[in-house]
This record gives sequence, structure tokens and C-alpha cells, in this order.
Amino acid sequence: MATTKTNGGAAPKAIGDGVRALQSDTRELLGALEQLTASAGEALREQMDQRPYAAIGAGFLAGYVLGGGLSFRLATFLAAGAARATAAQLVARGLAGSTATRAGGRAS
Repeated sequence: MATTKTNGGAAPKAIGDGVRALQSDTRELLGALEQLTASAGEALREQMDQRPYAAIGAGFLAGYVLGGGLSFRLATFLAAGAARATAAQLVARGLAGSTATRAGGRAS
């Protein structure tokens, strides 16, 4: 029975290098995720300080939607209403800005 000799040192070395590279990449990814969550938490705290009632409302809305209380028809109705309100607000700001500019003031 003949046995063949193989170079067993090359394969484990390549695997070890791959594992080390994977560990390094994982550490970098975890660091980036920690920075992202920290900045997102900071932004959320800032919004809570500036607009507490809007933040509470957003929390209630998220809970309602995640709880399964929002049907497709109701979601469509609410989205259409929000779009109309946003468009009306943008038009009002545009008209107020153009009126102030004509009067020699600054648009806000």
C-alpha cells in the first residue's frame, strides 16, 4: 500500500490567515455598528429634547403599526392625508417666502 506525502503546512497556514482576516474584518464591522448606534441614539435624544410630543407620537404610531393595527386601506388614507398636508405646507412656505422677498425682507 503506497502512501502519498502532502505538504500539510501550506493549507493550515492559509486557513489561519483567512481566520485572522475574518476576525479583523468582524472587529471593524462591530466598531462601525457601535458608532452608528451611538450616533443614531444621539440623534434620537436630540429629537426627543427638541420635539417631545412628536417623538411620543412617533413611538405610539410605530407600536400601533408593529402591533398589526394598521390596515392597507387606512395606511393609504393616512399617507394621502400626510402628502396633502406636506404639499400645502410647502406651498404656504413658498408663497410666504416670495412675498417677503418682494417686500424687501428675507425669506425664512
